[in-house]
Amino acid sequence: GTTWFASVVAYVVSRTQSMVPVYEALTQPQQKWVDLYIHVFGTMKGTALLPPKRDKSFKFKLRRCFLSKFYAAAMLLIDVAYLALLCSQHLDEPSWLETAITWAGFVTTFLWSIDLVLKVIAFSASNVFHNPQCRFEIVA
Repeated sequence: GTTWFASVVAYVVSRTQSMVPVYEALTQPQQKWVDLYIHVFGTMKGTALLPPKRDKSFKFKLRRCFLSKFYAAAMLLIDVAYLALLCSQHLDEPSWLETAITWAGFVTTFLWSIDLVLKVIAFSASNVFHNPQCRFEIVA
């Protein structure tokens, strides 16, 4: 059944470039995979729609994580919390606040560094460093 399905999908996509009927026939996990495949890899270039065996690989899971709204919200929350802590800095501040700001700076820098390394692993260095949005993140 799967081989027949793959051949029908490949034929329809290569002949018509219209995926609407094919997309409707897919199961929910297959539709999610197609959405992710189209957004991550751009155009399909006539390839079949069945997920490759590498869809469970570490890189693929990282890509899925970086494209999720939860990840974006978590990183934004970390940035806002650090910025709020920096804004609380003032003259004659208590020593515990100074220590908290210092440690928060170390933790935030560490998280940004890990984020950059994982993005390079997931998307490759050329895709990360040629993306204007990622260049802004690196400078910031």
